[in-house]
Amino acid sequence: MDRDSCMMERASNFSVGIVLLVVGILFGITSFMLLPIIGLLIAAPIVVLAIIFLSARRSEACALISEKAKKIVPL
Repeated sequence: MDRDSCMMERASNFSVGIVLLVVGILFGITSFMLLPIIGLLIAAPIVVLAIIFLSARRSEACALISEKAKKIVPL
């Protein structure tokens, strides 16, 4: 695994998280107007999944690559 694939991993987690968050919020808004209980039962897990994707940690390989890069180029 190289730095480019680590960046793509992070970008894909972020983009999936944003899409899920938008879908969850839209479901939440429409469920509030149409079917409050059933809609919220659908919207809540989607928002939780979005939070999980947005706060996902890097894989071990990417963590090792970033640590190696920090030793080479100290900030």
